[in-house]
Amino acid sequence: MRYFCLSVLCGALLLASAADKSPEEIVKAEITQFYAVFAGNDAEAQKKALDAMLPDEKTLEKLFGADAKLIWPDVEKYLKETRSHLKELREELTKHGAIKKIKLTDCRTLDEYKNVFKMIPKDIPVFDEYIEFENGAAGNGSYVVIDGKVKIFQGLDQTPEELAKRKAEKK
Repeated sequence: MRYFCLSVLCGALLLASAADKSPEEIVKAEITQFYAVFAGNDAEAQKKALDAMLPDEKTLEKLFGADAKLIWPDVEKYLKETRSHLKELREELTKHGAIKKIKLTDCRTLDEYKNVFKMIPKDIPVFDEYIEFENGAAGNGSYVVIDGKVKIFQGLDQTPEELAKRKAEKK
């Protein structure tokens, strides 16, 4: 079954000094750096950038506690599939040209995330982004900042429903 809520669209490099930056500055810097890596031709650097941003099992555990084990197997399969499409990802990320502006929205202000925030720790920042490019605009997902590292999720707002389904299936 295709994983509903955590599709990965892009990644990031290791953060410089997260201690002296706000979560918004961290996310914007990582998005900018990530797109710069994908604008180049170094496939190995792109793979590393993608892997740095992909959520792992520890990320899910920090967000959803013990419930993470209910969704991790599907997430892991989907992430492997995403990694296998690096060339297509590069084409998608670069088709609109250079970034002109990044707008972040604190997801805690959005109604569609209210059930998610009942589950995840209050100290984890979550942002939706909207990027204006030279030739278009796009929003790619929700970014979380955990331990100074940025991870991206799509459909994060759907996670509570998926977890509820998984729990019901176990009964």
